[in-house]
Amino acid sequence: MPFFSIIIPTFNQCDFLKVAISSVLKQSFKNYEIIIIDNYSTDGTKNFLKRIKKKIVYKKLRNKGVIAKSRNLGIKIAKGKWICFLDSDDSWSKDKLKRTYQSIKSQKFDIICNDEWIVDENDNIKKFWSYGPFKKNFYENLILFGNKNSTSATSVKKEFLDKYKINFDEKKNFVTAEDFEFFLKIAFYGGVFYYLNEPLGTHVFHNQSQSAKLTRLFKAQMNVLKFHIFKIQNFSSKEKLWRKVRDINLIKFYMFYHGKKKNWKESSSLILTIFKRPYMFTLMLKMLFEKNIKQYILTKKFKSNY
Repeated sequence: MPFFSIIIPTFNQCDFLKVAISSVLKQSFKNYEIIIIDNYSTDGTKNFLKRIKKKIVYKKLRNKGVIAKSRNLGIKIAKGKWICFLDSDDSWSKDKLKRTYQSIKSQKFDIICNDEWIVDENDNIKKFWSYGPFKKNFYENLILFGNKNSTSATSVKKEFLDKYKINFDEKKNFVTAEDFEFFLKIAFYGGVFYYLNEPLGTHVFHNQSQSAKLTRLFKAQMNVLKFHIFKIQNFSSKEKLWRKVRDINLIKFYMFYHGKKKNWKESSSLILTIFKRPYMFTLMLKMLFEKNIKQYILTKKFKSNY
């Protein structure tokens, strides 16, 4: 029985897929299986995989643009004790599985996420992204402050998923944010998250990346949050929590999207929003300070090695 099952959904990304699979085959830890869920690619993906043959489980599935369907099929047929996710346009460092395995053996948790290098092919910039941290009342924390995980950097105990019947939600209005909803469910059922502060992979943003379409991603995240606030959570008044979460996310959206595009009209809207709700200003400063300080320290620590 493999220790890790690595689930890779793909669709017409054979060139990227070659890099992703190569990074898995080079792993220093060898006890794994690779599950490829192919959305009927027409770019030679099947012929490429036939030539590899090593540790590959190959399935076809028409997911109709809902990647959650592909990941769910992968989870269903996985034989490993731990499920790893890897998008076909991402890759891992050679010790990714080894360091994950060592952490699993030395700590008690249900889900682990490592840090990553981020490559933006649109502006040729390489950045360091750090995830986490795990906090008390983590489900509430994720609803208030957003996703703290990256799918390609995450491994989950299959026993935990089976126990609580957790999978990726296949709602179409969750597409691009289905991973966030997945992590919210794990937190809701009391899953313990562990953050390994080492960059053990590379995540690529490019013109084909769905996650690069920030407006669509923002809307999908808001759909996920609305669903959890009004249907799932029971720690706060629904309307009050929704207003707070909506304000936090609008400010984040203005800062990271419109601010990047130098849209001064939208920037003025951001300033007005903050003035109307002074607590938001303090909250956003705290979030940005914590994140940037952590990113700076870890980037300085690892930059010379990558």
